[in-house]
Amino acid sequence: MFSRIVRRGPVRRLCALIRSSKELCVTRFRELIFIDDIFRGEESGLQPHPTNRRFLRAFFEVAARRLGWDVREVCAESQKGALPVANLLSDLGLPSSPEGWAAACVADLTPGASALASLALSCESLVIGWGMPPSLMRFIHAQGVAFIDVEVYSLRFARHLFLSARTNDVVIRRQLELLRPNDEVFWAAAAGLKGFFARRGQGFILGRDVRVGLFLGQTEVDLALVSGARLARPSDFVDQIAQWAREVDLLAVKAHPYQPDLGQLRQLLQVVPNAALINVNAYELMCAENLQFVGALSSGALKEAPYFGCRDVRQLLQDDRNNAAQLPPSCSPWLPVGPAIASIDALRAFAGVSAVGRNWPSWLPTRRNACVLENGGFADDVLDQIFGGRWGLSEFTEGLPEVPTLRCEQEYRLSAGRAERSWLGAGWHQPEHWGVWSEDHQAILLIPLAVEAVDATASGLEFRLRGRLYRPPGGSTAPKAQVFVNDRSCRERVHDEATGLLEWSVDWDADLIRGPLLFVRVEVSGATSPAAAGESQDERRLGLGLETVDLVSPAAAD
Repeated sequence: MFSRIVRRGPVRRLCALIRSSKELCVTRFRELIFIDDIFRGEESGLQPHPTNRRFLRAFFEVAARRLGWDVREVCAESQKGALPVANLLSDLGLPSSPEGWAAACVADLTPGASALASLALSCESLVIGWGMPPSLMRFIHAQGVAFIDVEVYSLRFARHLFLSARTNDVVIRRQLELLRPNDEVFWAAAAGLKGFFARRGQGFILGRDVRVGLFLGQTEVDLALVSGARLARPSDFVDQIAQWAREVDLLAVKAHPYQPDLGQLRQLLQVVPNAALINVNAYELMCAENLQFVGALSSGALKEAPYFGCRDVRQLLQDDRNNAAQLPPSCSPWLPVGPAIASIDALRAFAGVSAVGRNWPSWLPTRRNACVLENGGFADDVLDQIFGGRWGLSEFTEGLPEVPTLRCEQEYRLSAGRAERSWLGAGWHQPEHWGVWSEDHQAILLIPLAVEAVDATASGLEFRLRGRLYRPPGGSTAPKAQVFVNDRSCRERVHDEATGLLEWSVDWDADLIRGPLLFVRVEVSGATSPAAAGESQDERRLGLGLETVDLVSPAAAD
């Protein structure tokens, strides 16, 4: 009698719905649409990065085709697509410039609906994007369409890379959460890295007594730097960064490896006297015991620092792309996932019945549709192979070196194989048997001081550097160099006319010393390469060839 009752009416229909959930899973979506930051391109005077969008299509396409879904990309006309981005910017009243791009990231796209018609969205579309701007996510959401926004996960120091994803769809969010790796993977990887560096070097940056803060640079044009609809720069926060620098002996500035032009960081260095570019691997720096804090505008590496024991993490801006007020109300947080996100089981699970942004009833099953394989059948290192490594970490990375301190009446040579080469900051070529060449513009020496040197400021000593400028053949003009020690200009004289050896010196007094670290800055103009001078095939730009450094009495200087 009871069995007859449950097979009638709403209960019967519910049972049928649950039994047919597998079939429903493969019918909610009929196509995948791949997209990226549509505003970044020639239309806004910026370099696009279509390889990320192409990666998404190639990565998801195999499983989608197996399910019988259509697959297509959407991009700007400048990238041979159908999207009239120039018209869209015009409809929004925004200039075709980087400033227009930044404003478009959070603009209301409703006035540009006609230009966006080429998206051809439908209720059977699933949009998968790489670094989509909030404005585009809001527009897609308003059409009642589900999306997944994807990027590389910010914790990049584990043995393998992971992706990060967020969505406006409740069913997809549940499945992404099931794909989330255990956080112990990252804690264990951080412990392994700390042990790796501990066996290969020292635990301190430039010495136990040197207090160091770390400022992480970023690429100049990055969605993570758009805040308040404008593109932020380090110079916008120079007062705050200078205040940070006053808390430490050295503010180590680590440039982003994909940002070759360091102009914006150099502006910061000119204002903050104890800031210096440093070439050491960022993970080595974060493992150092004398690191006081890690700061940045909004670098993803700020999320990595706590895993290495850094408790003082400082972020200068709230980027619009992670501001909940700029995102669709139902947008999930970023969720780390493995490569299984592109498996056929994952796509089946994503296609479970749901209305975008609505609550998924807790009494309906979701786990049964989750990926049945931990990596969806993918190899653990598939993302490493796709992206060409672990991003920022090399198996050939050395640990932090033991750095000698400057003592009185002792000569130090900046040549290959010498411990003093650890004083070399940014702006130098690799040391050679005789010394080291500076590159163009600026080169830095960071020299920790022995206690005896700090205490010898009343002894009439002078700090001295010796080297020679590169002289192109044929009487071409040689470069010029100015040397500053703790921002004090050095005297220059010819030490040996026959060899062209020059000497730069400064009096060693209490006003010069401002802590346990000496900042030497070499400013070079007119550097050229032997290849340009017709001397050899060497294309390095050569300025000052530095040979020795010492702290001596003037009488003993010669």
